[in-house]
Amino acid sequence: MENREQTQTNQMGHNVARTPCADISNTINTGDQNGSNSLRPIVDAKERKRQRDKERYATMSDEQKNEKNKKRREARLQNKELNNKRPEARQRNNCQNMMPNAPRGDEMRQL
Repeated sequence: MENREQTQTNQMGHNVARTPCADISNTINTGDQNGSNSLRPIVDAKERKRQRDKERYATMSDEQKNEKNKKRREARLQNKELNNKRPEARQRNNCQNMMPNAPRGDEMRQL
């Protein structure tokens, strides 16, 4: 038994020579150099852009936010109107144009 290495143990019987895991439950998140509050660096370019836009929007005044939302609503409305004017969109909703010679459900019953 004297040949065995003796390690120091504390009152609970844990090995004292080992450093315990750090307590991460009470940490303060300081963010990175870009000011984001993420725990890890953002690798994806789209995610970085989304985070920058989110932070930029958070720093805007209420007047600037209202103006930006107004422009978004107008752009959405214009896109909706353009999509309604496209002939492909109208044909997609009208099954008759896809197969004009095919019998319809009521015609199939008569046969």
